[in-house]
Amino acid sequence: MPDTNESTGQTIGFVGLGLMGQALTARLVETGHDVVGYDINPDALAKAAAHGVRPAGSLAELAGLANIIQLCVTSTAAVVDIVEGAGGLMASPGRARIVVDHSTTAAGETRQLAQRLTDAHQIEWVDAPVSGGPPAAR
Repeated sequence: MPDTNESTGQTIGFVGLGLMGQALTARLVETGHDVVGYDINPDALAKAAAHGVRPAGSLAELAGLANIIQLCVTSTAAVVDIVEGAGGLMASPGRARIVVDHSTTAAGETRQLAQRLTDAHQIEWVDAPVSGGPPAAR
């Protein structure tokens, strides 16, 4: 697999490889995108690797490879940890200039988090929650 998508030159980083993350990353890979993934669950990461996602060993590694980072996790607390936790995007912003958040989160808290990330690293935030389950994501 190429290091970047030939049509855009972009690598997509994807954090959260549960049911929705598996479906979304499978579709991205099927449509020719280069995807690097990270999940705290090694089994989820291995499953994503089986359909073409390049595994990252840490958020910092993912951030260093990706131009765009997509999040698909289960809570506001998880999103905050990804951004502001030890080894998170605030500590290791990498190359990304856009974060797309597919998680269902508390809007006010997420807005404040997005502003802090933008202020610190000029990374833009797109709030893009998903619905319809894994079949709709494919």
